[in-house]
Amino acid sequence: MAITVEQVHRAADELAGQGINPTQVAVRKQLGGGSFSTIGEALKSWRAMRDTNAQLAEVIIPAEIGERAELLVAQIWEIAQSIANERLQNDRKALEHKESLIRAEIEELTAVIVALEEEQEKMTLELDSTKALLGECGTQKEQLQSELDKTRIECSNLHDKLTDNQKHAQELEKRVSELADENKAMVAEIARLSSRNQFKQDEIDRLTAEIGNKGQKHQAEIQSQLDKLDKHRHSSPKSPQKTPHSKGEMIR
Repeated sequence: MAITVEQVHRAADELAGQGINPTQVAVRKQLGGGSFSTIGEALKSWRAMRDTNAQLAEVIIPAEIGERAELLVAQIWEIAQSIANERLQNDRKALEHKESLIRAEIEELTAVIVALEEEQEKMTLELDSTKALLGECGTQKEQLQSELDKTRIECSNLHDKLTDNQKHAQELEKRVSELADENKAMVAEIARLSSRNQFKQDEIDRLTAEIGNKGQKHQAEIQSQLDKLDKHRHSSPKSPQKTPHSKGEMIR
């Protein structure tokens, strides 16, 4: 930061008040730094002002001029105080207004900070929740991956089984076709045997009817012989004799 002339004058006044000669080195040390050229020029003006004040202090002012001067200085001082007080009041009002603005700004900034802190806390909670959710999602992903692997294995096994079942189904279809052909042959054979059986049954029925007719005819002939025998026995003069066989036995 650059050193001003006023700063050099104040530092020189302080050193002179302490009884120290305000050299460039002393003033620079007092200020803690600064350009020697700036300090030198400022010391020249300071010494010139100091010499002028010293010369004015040696001037003897008449009493009447001194009284008028004191009165004028008092009036000037009163006016200066009035101006200073007015300026102080204005500065105070401006400072109060500025202070109120600063307070309002501080309150607003405080409210913003509180809101940001609440949002930060909320975002921290959401971040923690998101991290926990990500952890759960990772676990679920691993579980789903494991289930997917198992499902793939099961699908592969089912595919193999399906292939085997298809082969078995083809074999069954082939066997069904063979059985259908065999069934057709058996149906034809059954039809042939049924026709042959019907022929034999008809032959049996014919023979049975023929045997029945012959039996009835033979029985009729036997009955006729028996009737003739009875007639001959009744017409004979001899006493009836017991026949060795009864009628029923003869029929048998």
